[in-house]
Amino acid sequence: MRVLITGGTGLVGSHTVAAVERAGHEPRLLVRDPARMPRAGLDHVVGDVTDGDSVAKALDGCDAVLHAASVVSLHVRDADEVLAVNRHSAEVVLAQAVELGLDPVVHVSSIAALEPAAPGKAIGPDAPVTTKPGTYARSKAAAEQVARRLQDAGAPVVTVYPTMVLGPRDPNVGEGTTAVRNVLRGVLRVFPPGGMHIVDVRDLAAVHAKLLAPGKGPRRYVVAGHARTTDELIADLRRLTGRAIRTANLPVGVAHAGGRLADALQRVVPVRFPLSYEAVQTLTEHHPCDDSRTWADLGLAPRPLDDTLVDTVRWMVEGGLLTPDQAGALAP
Repeated sequence: MRVLITGGTGLVGSHTVAAVERAGHEPRLLVRDPARMPRAGLDHVVGDVTDGDSVAKALDGCDAVLHAASVVSLHVRDADEVLAVNRHSAEVVLAQAVELGLDPVVHVSSIAALEPAAPGKAIGPDAPVTTKPGTYARSKAAAEQVARRLQDAGAPVVTVYPTMVLGPRDPNVGEGTTAVRNVLRGVLRVFPPGGMHIVDVRDLAAVHAKLLAPGKGPRRYVVAGHARTTDELIADLRRLTGRAIRTANLPVGVAHAGGRLADALQRVVPVRFPLSYEAVQTLTEHHPCDDSRTWADLGLAPRPLDDTLVDTVRWMVEGGLLTPDQAGALAP
């Protein structure tokens, strides 16, 4: 099966390319810069996911598509790009793929696209689309509306909702990698109560490869991985690195005020702050997720979170993103 993969130069996309190849498929990438491809020699088309002609050329001759291209940022200065690219790329890629009869059409969404569950409940794959005001959440919700309209019409669109994605070989040093790095560098020392789910990018890529089976119709899968409070994650990093990582708790109200202030300052100050209001809001809400159906249906299981943290930190040292002292016992 020839599979068009968008976003193949990013963390999720590059690992997905490798998983798709291991599964025996032929990936084709739609890229803006061929020099950033995961490896030389890959079939590719140069273009942009928001350009209809580029997408049409890339889809020609493909059997399936996996749309992973997305601007992942919680920073206010990126708001216009986040909203424009994430919504419009879904409109272009998914609609053209369905019109051409590709099967499946895999849409890599985000847990941010879904409305939080009622107290005591977990977010599942059939949760309603969110109405949260954050820029990234709105952008993923808009793309999700596109996918659901196609699913409701019977198109074989398969939506995947990952949580925070983490793992080695992150070409863009994204939000998750940066968060772990900032903790180990001592850039972030105070945290409000809250937490997140973390999924290993290699496990997410394995899910994507499993979904490339035609004839199964529209489906939806949450890929959440492991739930951790902020305190638990920092304790994991202390234990694995053997370092005395000193942090302090921050009241929720103070954290939210700080996030709003950071957003206001970032509109006029060129320095990029390590927090934003949407990031603080996401962290402090910490809604539980249920991905049990995903692993059961696909015959997979998430690897231990320790493996993800160890591999990620060691890769950061090898890439010069952390010093051996900052990695402690995990230094290669």
